Amino acid sequence: MTNPSADNAKAMPPPDAAGLASALRAQLATVTGGLAPDVYVNAWWDWYLNLAKEPPTQLEIMQDAMAKAADNWSFALRAATGQSLSPAEGDARYGGEAWAQWPFNVYARSYRNYVDWWQKAWSNVPGVTPENERTLDFVARTRIRPLARGHQAYVRRQETERS
Repeated sequence: MTNPSADNAKAMPPPDAAGLASALRAQLATVTGGLAPDVYVNAWWDWYLNLAKEPPTQLEIMQDAMAKAADNWSFALRAATGQSLSPAEGDARYGGEAWAQWPFNVYARSYRNYVDWWQKAWSNVPGVTPENERTLDFVARTRIRPLARGHQAYVRRQETERS
């Protein structure tokens, strides 16, 4: 009696080295945002090591995170009462009346607080080179942008109302 899985293994051609390398690079590009892995790792490592030796900066980042979380909760509770609240005074992106309505105002406020927190966290660490700061800014903006679900939902809502 023969083993079917062993027969299948013998029948499969050896993997193509170029194809495997190409697939690996494609998967790596999705993780690094298209940056060379050493550039990506160097930027994060520079930020991490400089942050590790700056306890006051760590504390400042934590305090800012707590303040932003408290602001999100406070704003969400006020917005849940049905009040028309603008998520960001003076920001033209959220100037429409629909942005002042639940739940879109909460989405927009939370997103703005999250982006603001990240920008402060990666840009105010003493010792990080400007080049690595720019790399972190690019990578973080690329990763944060898909979180703007409120904007996507708002756009879909406007398109639905027009049709």
